[in-house]
Amino acid sequence: MGKDSKDQIVTKGMLDEAVDSLLVGMDKLYQSFKKLFEKELEPIKADITFIKRDTRDIKAELSDTPSRREFKDLKTRVDKYHPILKSA
Repeated sequence: MGKDSKDQIVTKGMLDEAVDSLLVGMDKLYQSFKKLFEKELEPIKADITFIKRDTRDIKAELSDTPSRREFKDLKTRVDKYHPILKSA
């Protein structure tokens, strides 16, 4: 489709050719952005994996920590046998 007079009538064939050109160009643009985006996402995916692993480790550490109620019960038992001496 060449550059002609502005007053020329656009036929269906010319319109189809223009639409096909645009679709091919948009597809190429999409594919190049997709490759670039995937390339940029790889380090982020790795970081997310490490963050998830760290979160699991923290949760595992917290499961070893007694709850507040368990702590108070233990403190009460310890205080019963080893009372804290209060200074007058």
